[in-house]
Amino acid sequence: AGNACMEMSDFQSAQKNFLAGRAFMDTNNWVSDYGLMLALTNGLCLTSYVNGDSSTLVASVEEAMLHAQNHFEDKFVAYSVRVKLLVSRGCETEAVECVLNALKELGESFPQSSRDWSDLDDAKAAFFTTKLLLEGAGIDSILLCPIMADRRKILAMKLMNIVFLNLMLSSLPHTILISCRMISITMRYGVCDSSAFGFVAFAIASLSLMEDFEFSYRMGRLGIKLLEQIGTKSNSTFAARVTTFFTMFLNVLVDPFQATLDV
Repeated sequence: AGNACMEMSDFQSAQKNFLAGRAFMDTNNWVSDYGLMLALTNGLCLTSYVNGDSSTLVASVEEAMLHAQNHFEDKFVAYSVRVKLLVSRGCETEAVECVLNALKELGESFPQSSRDWSDLDDAKAAFFTTKLLLEGAGIDSILLCPIMADRRKILAMKLMNIVFLNLMLSSLPHTILISCRMISITMRYGVCDSSAFGFVAFAIASLSLMEDFEFSYRMGRLGIKLLEQIGTKSNSTFAARVTTFFTMFLNVLVDPFQATLDV
């Protein structure tokens, strides 16, 4: 019932249903009914965030992080909502650190201290290495990449997608490193929905390092092509994120302003 209400964007009713289900359970059910407890707790994480119920949100996130089993996928909803909660409270630095720690669990490590321009050399090196990789591969071969199957890499891509905007505001080196990592994972493991945003993010990061507007636009347009190719437009929220970033930062570099109406 809670999931059905969420599909209709009735988050108030959804939260009431999840709370009603949770009321029949206790801590012992994390052992005897693990799947059900995880579904109820994740549902409460999502709905309480949307509804602005901070007390239920914090309690649900803590419960999920405490009881979720070793599979990182079971913690993913709690991690994601925790990051969004920190951002909404103005704790961007803490939110970024939370994502970087989560990515480390997924085998994707980043430096924790890249907070100023003095750390930009490594990011520049990663950028130009990635740029050479893309130029050598060609756009057509990228569009022919298989669908990503590794669940841990898919989750890592989703986390990097979530945190990119906050990195743009707080850490240029991490912005560049994250976008390069999204590209390298895509090239090695295949494409997923977050790959579309990865190419747009890489294009935006490139604007900070060089004035090759044509290259940045081409990479952003590749992200839009991937968005269309893998059918992500069925996810209207994600499609809106990709197209908005492309329109705001990249489309205006080459096309006339009126063309943004068609993106």
